[in-house]
Formats: sequence, structure tokens, C-alpha cells
Amino acid sequence: MNENSSMIQSEQSWSVALLGARMHYAVPRLLYQAKLLEYFYTDICATKGWPRLLHAIPSPLQPAGVKRLLGRVPTGIPRERIIAFNHLGWTYAQKLRQARTTDETTAAFLWSGKAFCQLVLQHGLKPATGIYTFNSAGLEILQAARYQGMDTVMEQTIAPRALEQELLLEEQQNFPGWETPLGKDTHLEEYTLREQKEWEQADTIICGSEFVRQGIIACGGAGDRCKVI
Repeated sequence: MNENSSMIQSEQSWSVALLGARMHYAVPRLLYQAKLLEYFYTDICATKGWPRLLHAIPSPLQPAGVKRLLGRVPTGIPRERIIAFNHLGWTYAQKLRQARTTDETTAAFLWSGKAFCQLVLQHGLKPATGIYTFNSAGLEILQAARYQGMDTVMEQTIAPRALEQELLLEEQQNFPGWETPLGKDTHLEEYTLREQKEWEQADTIICGSEFVRQGIIACGGAGDRCKVI
């Protein structure tokens, strides 16, 4: 048994599933420092697979997208703990780049969240005893984790989508003509329902502010399971 494997053989260990590089990978890094990280699942990063080859491109010749990708470095997390789904990350970036409407952007969010969850589940959640996910990209993971008897935590990184939409519409009504009116989002209901189901599956809901916590409560979430950090 190697050092990295032996150090987490305790009563509790956690895996983190994160699309993107929120807070520069603070959650998985802190768990690793606490000797609690089993695996860190992500869509794409510069330290795993083919993105590592992009370092061979001289910096002055690197397109903006390549520079952003090379900035995705989960510092402080060993490569053997990172599971990166690079093809998913590349495809997701393409879909977002091609999106021209709110409807298309929401569709890309939904697609990536579901695809990410399926890839994580194909890899398997064990031997971790707990899973930490983020809003809109963790529903199927949380459901599987609960079925397997694992602890479940999800982080709501922003106000619920339903509340966000309500506030945007209110601002447009108060200040007509300031911005282009919001287009019809045919995927909004599915997105908001996905968030709500994630709250139901989480033992603990991490909120970045009291505003986020109040938003979850206003949208039907369980306030007693919300923790503001």
C-alpha cells in the first residue's frame, strides 16, 4: 500500500465532484490536507491526460482558450487522486462557446451536469464514505451515494436559478430598455427542478451566504440542512 492510499484508510473519506475550478479547487485541496480526500473528479484540468501536452506551445502562441485551460492546475492535490474527464470538458466548452441564447446556455449546463454525473458513477464512488457536489452537476451522484449509504453534501454556489430569474425579470421591469430582454428559456423548469432534487438528496447544503440560504428556503429547500460558510 502506498503512502497516499494508507493515509486515508480511516473511518471517513470524501470524494469531490466539481465541474470547473471553483475557488481554485479549495474544497478538494483542503480535504487532502486533512487526509480525507479519496478522489477529486473534474471535467478537465492541465495536469491530467492530453492537456499536459499543451505546455509545449510557447506562451506567446497560446490562444486564450489554451491559456485558460493551462491555468486549471489543482495545486496541492496529487495527480493520482484526480480523475479528469477531459473529453467532457472540451465538449462542454464548445457547447458554451456556441450558445447564442439563454435557452442554449441552460441546455449546455444541463447536458454537462448529467454527463459529468454519469462519468463519475461509471468510475465508482467507493471506497469514499462521503461525496461533495455542486449545484446542477451532482443529482445522479447524490442519488447513487445515498443508495450506497454514503454521506452527501452539496454546495449551492449561487442563489437558486428560480430566484435569480425572478430578480432579473424584476430589474428589467423596473428599468426597461437598459438591457436586452431575457429570451424564453424552455429548459428553466428542468434546471430549477434539478436544483431542488439535489437539495433533497443532500444531508448538508453548503451556502456561500445568508442570501443563498434564504433563497433555498424561499424555493422550498430545507433551511435546517443549510450551513452558511
